[in-house]
Amino acid sequence: MIDPLRFLLQRHGFIHNLVSRVEFGKKYSAMMLKDGSIGVCANPGGALSVDHSSSLFPDLDNLADRIIYNCYVNAIFNIDSPHLSHMDIFEAIDFSSFDCIVMIGMFRPLVRKFNSEDIPLAVFDRDPMKSDNFSIEEEFASLEKADCVIMTATAVSNGTYVSLLEHISEDASIYLLGPSATNDPELMREYRINGIFSSVFEKNDMKILDIISRGGGTKEFQPHGKKTILFSDQV
Repeated sequence: MIDPLRFLLQRHGFIHNLVSRVEFGKKYSAMMLKDGSIGVCANPGGALSVDHSSSLFPDLDNLADRIIYNCYVNAIFNIDSPHLSHMDIFEAIDFSSFDCIVMIGMFRPLVRKFNSEDIPLAVFDRDPMKSDNFSIEEEFASLEKADCVIMTATAVSNGTYVSLLEHISEDASIYLLGPSATNDPELMREYRINGIFSSVFEKNDMKILDIISRGGGTKEFQPHGKKTILFSDQV
C-alpha cells in the first residue's frame, strides 16, 4: 500500500500556478489558492524554516514538501458543501458502543470528554510532552485489539499512516481527526477511513493565514472556520 499523500499526488497532481500564498508558522502551515480556497496542515515537530517560493513539484520524501502538498489538497477538497455535517466528533459518534478505543495523537479536549463519560481510552502520542513513554510495540499491540481508532491527520502528513493501518483490524472503525485531514472520498475508500473530521474556511479569509504566520494554532484559527464531518456512507 502506498503512502496516502503519494496516492493523492498520483490522482490530483500539483499545479504550482494555482497557488497564491503560502505561510509557514510555528504550529501550522497554510496555503491559499488563487480562487481563495484555503488549506492548512499541522507542522510535525514545530516550525518549518524553509523557502519554497521556487518549488514547482513536491518531493514527498521531504517533510516540508509533504506539509505543502497536504495544504494544497486540503485547499482543493476542504470546501463547504451540503453533504458535510457540522458538529463535534463526540456528538457524532456513540463511543460507548465500542469495546476498545485507541487514540493516535493527543487531542486533550476530546480526552476530557471521554474521561467525563467514563469511557476507557488508550492514548499514544509520539511527542513525549503529550503522552507517557511507550514503545512502538505497545502502540501496535493496542491497535491490533482496537475496534475503534481515532487517528490524528498528522499521521498522513508525517508518513506514518500506512505503518499504523497495517496493525488495525479490518473490522475496526477508523476516524481521521484534525484540520490537516483531507475530505477526499477516494482517500476514505482506499485507506479504510469511516469518518473524516476536519475544518473548512471561507474563501479569501486572510485572517487564517495571518494567524498561522504569527504562530497561532487550532485554538486561534478554528473560531474563524467550521468543523466538518464526512462519513464513508455519504460518498
